[in-house]
Amino acid sequence: MRFGELLPRIAFVLVVGLFITTNIRLAKIKPHTCDEIFSFYHSKGGDYAEFFVQTKTGFNRMPPLYFLILKILFPESNFIYNTRLLSLFFSLITTLFLYKISRLWL
Repeated sequence: MRFGELLPRIAFVLVVGLFITTNIRLAKIKPHTCDEIFSFYHSKGGDYAEFFVQTKTGFNRMPPLYFLILKILFPESNFIYNTRLLSLFFSLITTLFLYKISRLWL
């Protein structure tokens, strides 16, 4: 492969690496936002039946799929940074899809 063909891949890896390191540094420095505390509160405690009842009755669980994934992936919800990890994961997946779509148009 020539350097011109490798350049988009190298740039992508650098941007994703910068994104991850910046988020990790901010997670250590920045205090928790209200949204993360809300997500932490709604993903901990209770069983799945209670979760679905509260979602069905409109206990402000929007988006319910996000809270369900958070509850499944991190059952030990005593660590509030788990909410940031899930958001970071979804951001990375979105970035990968955008990269693949942009490669189709080029």
